[in-house]
Amino acid sequence: MTKQNFFSNYYLLTRTFTFIQKRLLRKVMQRLATSMPDGQILDVGCGYQPYRCLFKTSHYVGLDISLERRPTVVGDARFLPFKDGAFDGIICSEVLEHVFEKEKVLEEIRRVLRPKGWVILTAPMSWGLHYEPYDFWRFTPYSLRRMLEYWGFQVVRIEKVGGLFSLILAYR
Repeated sequence: MTKQNFFSNYYLLTRTFTFIQKRLLRKVMQRLATSMPDGQILDVGCGYQPYRCLFKTSHYVGLDISLERRPTVVGDARFLPFKDGAFDGIICSEVLEHVFEKEKVLEEIRRVLRPKGWVILTAPMSWGLHYEPYDFWRFTPYSLRRMLEYWGFQVVRIEKVGGLFSLILAYR
């Protein structure tokens, strides 16, 4: 094996292991997407919109702060540019840890969510620093529940994604 091939293979292995958590999260999102009612869906902090295709029968709006990611709407999760009660469902995946004013994001999500609407929120508990210098928080199931209930959400389920094996692989 040449030195160049070794490094290419090493890169592929480390990239694969680094993103094992993302693959596990996608599987959970696929399962959840099939059980959510149809309607207007907002993906807060949508990035490159990896979940858009999972909600095929819904009207999907992706919001991100970066124009480069080509969201439907460019905007800040702390100041959502939508009217009150505009959405039946909201996805907020791996965003809260990157916003220093996380309470403001939850307040805005609550504002634009219709009564009886649903939210899928994901946030890390154990993960290395990423997207620095905008990586501020980690969340336990207890902190998530308390924070969400404080902001008026009814928590139906908190689900762990991954475990020790995926965490170890993520740290290479």
